[in-house]
Amino acid sequence: SVKTESLGMGQSGTANSSIVGQRITVASDGWTSAAIDEGDIKINGQDIGAIAIDSDMETILKAINDNVDNVTASAFNTVVAKNVGNGVTTVGQMVITVKELGQTTATAFNISASASLEELKDNINSEAGAVVQASINTDGKLVLSNDTGATITIDDNSSSVGSGFSATSADYGGFLKLTADDDNPVRIERGNLHASTPGAAADLAVLGFRET
Repeated sequence: SVKTESLGMGQSGTANSSIVGQRITVASDGWTSAAIDEGDIKINGQDIGAIAIDSDMETILKAINDNVDNVTASAFNTVVAKNVGNGVTTVGQMVITVKELGQTTATAFNISASASLEELKDNINSEAGAVVQASINTDGKLVLSNDTGATITIDDNSSSVGSGFSATSADYGGFLKLTADDDNPVRIERGNLHASTPGAAADLAVLGFRET
């Protein structure tokens, strides 16, 4: 479920409560599109350190987990097709590209031809299942997901848009999840507020968060 209450968004901080941001901001190459300077973001009053431009989710998780006590950072990615596809594709028309965590280059999976959405789902799981998993939701739409937060790029060039995704290649960054390890609320905010170049809303947006 991606309902607000299921994701833990907006809940008060209690033991093991979590907050989940929007998709992390990624450039066309699937890496973060902007840098975060040291001290520009704090979680529960603790600096997360610097995050360089073109970092992947693994780098973001390491920065938080290495520098912030009593909060655990994890990630996931879920992408749901806009339409119900018919699953009709030929070889190479459905391309899923994933930049696996820790890798410098992305891997493109050219999915085999399919005659139905169920077959397309099975082909994806057979050929790209190590880094992205496919399922069909209760609305009959194709869902692609992973439990790493790695960016998923989808390109469906089938004449019928068999997958239900757009024919235009699109990059989908993962979601960052922050979970409290104690009874304190999870609080993420801008830092360096008294510096000449303080943390900005854009810094939080890189990680999918905003101040309220």
